[in-house]
Amino acid sequence: MVMVLEKHRDFLRDFRGDTIHTSTLTIIHHLGLLEGLLALPHQKVTTLRGELQGKTFTMADFSRLPGRCQYMMLMPQWDFLNFLEEQAAMLPGFTLLRATRGVSLRRHEGRVVGVNAEDDAGALTITTPMVIGTDGRRSMVRAAAGLQVENFGAPRDVMWIKRPKEAADAGWASGHGALRCPGEQYRASAPSHDPLPRCHWCRGRG
Repeated sequence: MVMVLEKHRDFLRDFRGDTIHTSTLTIIHHLGLLEGLLALPHQKVTTLRGELQGKTFTMADFSRLPGRCQYMMLMPQWDFLNFLEEQAAMLPGFTLLRATRGVSLRRHEGRVVGVNAEDDAGALTITTPMVIGTDGRRSMVRAAAGLQVENFGAPRDVMWIKRPKEAADAGWASGHGALRCPGEQYRASAPSHDPLPRCHWCRGRG
């Protein structure tokens, strides 16, 4: 039995990225779900190209990868998560609790045996032999378990924005990067599921 707690009522939030990478697609393929996923609106990215000092070069060529999925997929993450939920809901041992958040771990004789949670109706007690925390950078599960974070630091800051598409972007259907000051900052844009392509600006901290 698998029970998933989702603190929001739905998945409709603008995530930082809409990419489904080839490794994930390969797992979806092995599960027999790839054709259903491909039936949803999406974009395939087979190459990523860059521009440096007026010259164009290929940064990544997914078509050279082995296996069935020789591309990266762009799809709104809410569509992807809804798809996974629909597929999992067909299994008798799956339950998704929306608008439900874990607040603490339950312990018995020094072992974690479940989660104390809350929803709109009040408190919930969930007993399970295994708890997997996927609750983000401020994870309650990690903190309650006393697990230490090893911080490697981030030497760069990245700002994501959306900008109107320009005529010059037409040839960059698979992504575009342009280095401006080597080692300091660069701009990159990629196709997106909405009319405004995503663009990020990366530069060293400080």
